[in-house]
Amino acid sequence: MNQRKNKLLISALCVSLAAAALFAADVKEKSVKIPGGNKVVIVGRISFKTPIDIEGRKEGLSISKDPKPSTYSMGDSFSPKWEFEEPFYYTAKIGADGTVTLDYARCRLFSVYQDFFDVPLLVKIAIPEGAQFVYIGNFEYDLDYALRIKGFQHYDEYEKAKKWINRAVGKDVTLMRGELNFIKAEDLKKK
Repeated sequence: MNQRKNKLLISALCVSLAAAALFAADVKEKSVKIPGGNKVVIVGRISFKTPIDIEGRKEGLSISKDPKPSTYSMGDSFSPKWEFEEPFYYTAKIGADGTVTLDYARCRLFSVYQDFFDVPLLVKIAIPEGAQFVYIGNFEYDLDYALRIKGFQHYDEYEKAKKWINRAVGKDVTLMRGELNFIKAEDLKKK
């Protein structure tokens, strides 16, 4: 009977450690700084309905056996970068009208400069008064093999995002929801 309890205890401990390791892999601890001044950290995620066939593309692009991870970024400088499917923490300057506009994200296969495709975000985010961290959801794209968009879905992962940002900052912070207004590409060109 004691041996059975010990085995059960050891099994539970192993499962707990494995779950902790998976959570730890999601977000790098203390990788995000608390924004100051007229800035805010936008929290969200870009994902793909069907995983991109990375292995099949390695050979076609003549990539080495140990390629760098595929990443995505946004903003004018395309920095920082996040690996595919990871949450993002993008520090942005709040505009005079209290909003932040995100046009698109640039996705790079194997982090190679010339092997990229863009996905539209086309969202204007109303930033709540006093917010330092604002959640905008998961932008999920359905792509064909040529990386053309076949479909799009925006959904909520707020509870997960709270855990992600607290771990990334290294302490509990207040994550507020941003009011999203999806915009048309033509409207961006009018600016």
